[in-house]
Amino acid sequence: MSTTAPSIPKPDDNGVYTCDICRMKVRVGNRGSKNFLQHRGLLGCLKVAKTSSAPSTSQTKTLHSYFTKVTQGGTSSEQSQARNSVASKAALPKVLPQRSPFLAPLPTPGLPHGHLGGPGTSVRPEQCPDARTLALLANITHAALELPPQVPLAEEHDNMARVVLAGGPEDPSEAWEHLDRGLNRLLGFDIDIEKLAQRVRCRPLGVEGLTQYVRSFVVDYGVAVGLLEGKLERLSKAIELVKRRGTHTTASISPNLLPKVPPTEDGPETTDTPSSPGHLLWSRSRSANTNDDDDDIKYIGTLPLSAPQLPTLLSPLIVVPGLPVNNGQGVSKARQEARCKRHVVSAPHGQTGIGAYPFLLHVEEHTPWEFSSNCGTLLLHACKCENRDLDENGLCQPCRALLSNLKFKKILDRIENGVNEKALYKFHGLAGMTETARKKDRTIDLFRLRRTNDAKKLVKREGTITLHRQVLLAMSSGNVPRLDRVLRVASDCRMSVAAILDLIQKAGCGLYRPKGFTEKEDLQTLLFLRLGGQRVAEIAHCMFGIPAPSTVRRRTMIPPLICSPSYPLAKDLETNLVAAFDSLSATLAAQGKYHIVLMFDKIAQETRPRWEHTKGRCMDFKSIADAELLFQDMVCGNVHLAHEATIGAIGILCNNSRLYSAKPFLISGSCKKETAEDHAILIQTALDAIKLSKALSNARVISIASDGEAKQGKALVLLTFKQKLSPFSPIYPWLSACSLLDLHIGDNDITCDKDWKHVGAKRPRNALLREKGLLVQGTWITPPLLQSHLLEAGHKHQHVRAVLNPNDKQDVLLAYTLLRDIWSLPCLTSGPPGRIKARDSLRLFGSMCHHFLMPYICVNLSIEDQLEYLSYAAHLALVLYVHEKACSNFIPTALYVDLIMMVKNVFFCVAKAKIDMPNDDFNIVLLGTDRLKTLFGCLQMIIGNDANVDNYQLGLRLTGTMESANILALHPEWDKCNGPSGPFVVTDLVVVVEH
Repeated sequence: MSTTAPSIPKPDDNGVYTCDICRMKVRVGNRGSKNFLQHRGLLGCLKVAKTSSAPSTSQTKTLHSYFTKVTQGGTSSEQSQARNSVASKAALPKVLPQRSPFLAPLPTPGLPHGHLGGPGTSVRPEQCPDARTLALLANITHAALELPPQVPLAEEHDNMARVVLAGGPEDPSEAWEHLDRGLNRLLGFDIDIEKLAQRVRCRPLGVEGLTQYVRSFVVDYGVAVGLLEGKLERLSKAIELVKRRGTHTTASISPNLLPKVPPTEDGPETTDTPSSPGHLLWSRSRSANTNDDDDDIKYIGTLPLSAPQLPTLLSPLIVVPGLPVNNGQGVSKARQEARCKRHVVSAPHGQTGIGAYPFLLHVEEHTPWEFSSNCGTLLLHACKCENRDLDENGLCQPCRALLSNLKFKKILDRIENGVNEKALYKFHGLAGMTETARKKDRTIDLFRLRRTNDAKKLVKREGTITLHRQVLLAMSSGNVPRLDRVLRVASDCRMSVAAILDLIQKAGCGLYRPKGFTEKEDLQTLLFLRLGGQRVAEIAHCMFGIPAPSTVRRRTMIPPLICSPSYPLAKDLETNLVAAFDSLSATLAAQGKYHIVLMFDKIAQETRPRWEHTKGRCMDFKSIADAELLFQDMVCGNVHLAHEATIGAIGILCNNSRLYSAKPFLISGSCKKETAEDHAILIQTALDAIKLSKALSNARVISIASDGEAKQGKALVLLTFKQKLSPFSPIYPWLSACSLLDLHIGDNDITCDKDWKHVGAKRPRNALLREKGLLVQGTWITPPLLQSHLLEAGHKHQHVRAVLNPNDKQDVLLAYTLLRDIWSLPCLTSGPPGRIKARDSLRLFGSMCHHFLMPYICVNLSIEDQLEYLSYAAHLALVLYVHEKACSNFIPTALYVDLIMMVKNVFFCVAKAKIDMPNDDFNIVLLGTDRLKTLFGCLQMIIGNDANVDNYQLGLRLTGTMESANILALHPEWDKCNGPSGPFVVTDLVVVVEH
């Protein structure tokens, strides 16, 4: 026995299903029947059905109980009489070659007359046939009449004809099984609608005969409607599909084409029409010839219906347009022709309603409307659409109700205005989903192509990165001289990475040497040449690839200085000044008014006859006799040989490292037998040359500094102690308040100065190391006493012996260390009184030295603090010098005078700076001859193995030292450790030793 899938009940207008098992209302939401199927048959559903009331008698009946068996009450004679009343075999009318516009319904074949009973009876007289199924059959018959002419005529070998010719069941109780087998072969659920549409045929063995065949089972055997509804709906969809593919045909029924019903005992011969109350019966029987396998269709006759069944049968009859039909209810012709126009889906320009409509919505959700199409136009209608009660727009009441459905309105709005790309797929139409798929395809192709392009770029760049790595390795090898120049040449030539790598490799192997040296490289070679000589410059050229010495000789910055064989002339000094300051003229012009210090010092040289101080002796060489005469004068002592050179230099007071280095301009030999007056004339000549020089037109000489040599000291007194400071001088208001300050000055308020390293450090240490020592407040400080106090303070023996070594009198760092140990001695509170007094005297002397040195070496002191320190030291030195008439027993008189002159010069220079340059900084460490000592250090490095030089060589080498100083001033990063000495932190004292 075949089975079919259980039918799903339809929801109401609100989308609520009524479960046919538990009779509960099931709200399914947007998913529709899917949610209902999840409820149906589950444990909860079955439990509710079990607890409900007991099933009725009709619910407990089996499927066979719906088929009524043939009544056996009649006699055998009556049955034989019925069988004898069956007409002889009648042949089926042949299929006409041309279709008539009207087709009559095919009589139901194959039903035994004995099974149907007499007139007015049926198999199930107690039940009326299902009206809904009959209506569905009538609609199918009506649709069959509108099939296009292209539909082929049914023949006996067609699938549909085979079902029509199958006849009725032998056992009426198996009517459903007999019908179901045929319908499953023709309309089974495993056959799609497209294939089913290909099986549709017309004429009596086609759709018309099939509907009459099914009608007989519904009317005579009482087959339930639920068992046929699914298959009939599939047949209706197949017919609609065929109609959409062809053209509509208006059908009419001709009475001449209807089969004639032979006369029977119960009535005359009649013509069966769709409106007649009779029902045609057909029977299938075997041919008399047993060898003939073809089945013949025999006409049985008309089965009259009883009065109660007449309205039921008439209600689903076909109403053919154009044919007046009276169904007994007074339906007018206009009423029969009226049909609901449905909702036409209008799409935007360039689109169609079918392409814009979201068909997937009907699968995902429950919708109270359905869709159809006609000639490419999409129509929407309610599931319960009716062809009655139409309004002026031709819409029925259910279709009008859709206009108030929010979901329906949103769908139409999306069709008209478009769907958001981020909306769910079920809201997209076919065109929208196609466009979305195309966009995604384009995006995928774009990313795929981009990935391919990126892969190609990566492969190319990987090779480039490999070349870059090789270049980096070649650069980091350190074998390429002047690598920056090699890269600069490659950049100027716009070389590729591979070419740059090849160029670097050639430069590393010595096969390529870049030319075109920069000014910085020329200065480097020049610095090596001036400080190290020709040999060092050649080695640097080979090592670092800098220019050769022969290349930079033409780029010398300063012409050679003129050495004076006799007393220097102002003309020669002016020439030297131009040579020293010509390269700095632009910088000095921007500087404005500035102060300078004139510095003098002596340096030893080889004994040479290059100094003329004897009057009446000519040093010009005219003949050999002049040389012999000079030799005789040297033996007699009339002519002296120069073994020292007096160097005069200018130091600018500013913060610019390029400017404040010493600039020598005076080189004069000396036999050290000239008087102070002669030396004063030399200094005055230098002052006159500075005054006349155009290169120093904005400069003002504020002091003349010396290292403390005796004859130079006397010469400075002659030049700087000419008169007292005039009350009309601009600096007088600043200095007149100092009652103990000496106001003697020279021309242009010039003063003399002493070098602070000599006066403040070396000479006080040498005074402590005298055998008699120092007298401080009546206590003699001797070296043994000093040694015992230093040891008592915790210093080691090695340290004490080193700082008290009398053979090293020129070491500034050693002198500072001794003085620092003295002023750092702790105060004694116990012990012998003489010991305590000696300790106090040492601490007092150390305090004086501390206040003399700290303004020059401490960077944390302001100019005000520096002046206070120097004032304190000067007053304390005066007190100690005059205490108990100690005088020279305290310190030598020359040292005391130099200390006071040094302090006096600082006060005068600060006052001049406040008048001339009130907004500039002033550094007292630039006073003195320290910068000239730095120049001597460079000169001694140039000399090398030579102990000294002669006067002429001294001029050439001083030119080189000055040029080196200018180069180092331009590039101070080359000489960070050995630059000009200046302020330094006392805790990390590093002093450049001058000798």
